[in-house]
Amino acid sequence: MSCEEFLICSGYLIAVLSLIGGTIAYEVFGIIYLIEDYGISNECKGSNLWEYVLVSMILACTNVSVKTNDEKVDLSACIVAIIGVINLSLSTWGGIELWDYSYSCDELFNSNLWKVGLASFILQITTTVICLIVPPILLCYITIREARNINNIESRHRIEEINENNLNLRINTNV
Repeated sequence: MSCEEFLICSGYLIAVLSLIGGTIAYEVFGIIYLIEDYGISNECKGSNLWEYVLVSMILACTNVSVKTNDEKVDLSACIVAIIGVINLSLSTWGGIELWDYSYSCDELFNSNLWKVGLASFILQITTTVICLIVPPILLCYITIREARNINNIESRHRIEEINENNLNLRINTNV
């Protein structure tokens, strides 16, 4: 194993361990703050921030997988779209809870539960962008790139045909 391969593998390992550590910390602190700030949340009758954080934490670590026996069916695009729509819905709910209903209760607005709700909201917005906005942009980019490649190939074939016709001229020397 070369030094470059070792560094790449180490980078991937550090990224995966950081992701796992971040997820565990998010879940642990989220549970702690759900328990600690339940009373504050319960006093604010107009807010469902506690419920939003609970649902967000439950759905943050779920894996969606669909398996079929048909090898021709690729459901990964559908799964990505479903994940994007779920996170879009949750982030809409979270935005309403964080900025409309939480302002009515100063204690809730200044609590750690609000901070976990904000973290959930940011994660959901990021996931929504990755799942719903990036794939169509990539699809357009790939389509445009393939169209340019096809046009370049057709242009080369036309130039080759013209060159072949020019090279096949015969000179008649019988005078």
